[in-house]
Amino acid sequence: DDQDNCIKQADCCGKQTPNAAASTETAPSSSPKLIKQDEEDDDDGEEKDITMKRLAKLQADFEYIQREHLHELESLEKRYETQYAPLIEKRSEIIRGRSDELALKGFWLVAMLNHGFLRQFI
Repeated sequence: DDQDNCIKQADCCGKQTPNAAASTETAPSSSPKLIKQDEEDDDDGEEKDITMKRLAKLQADFEYIQREHLHELESLEKRYETQYAPLIEKRSEIIRGRSDELALKGFWLVAMLNHGFLRQFI
């Protein structure tokens, strides 16, 4: 049981402890548990490789979708940016008093005075 625990512990950590290495090398061939453990290690290695390949494929698929998402987001932002631009310009003209509408005198002063952080600097 102690040998099995050492082997399992070594497998779990991905390292082989000196005790585990010695126990597998010096164990008599009549010990079915140790031979079975070695066979399972080979199977586990293959399964781990398959699992890692599957995870790598999933990650690649995720990154592909993420790139598409970012591309579409960029396109959407550009589309709305062009729609916002005239409105922002018109708003700026009104605030600065450069339009035929009534200018908002002291707009920025009032805006900064109403701001919790900026108020302390004015």
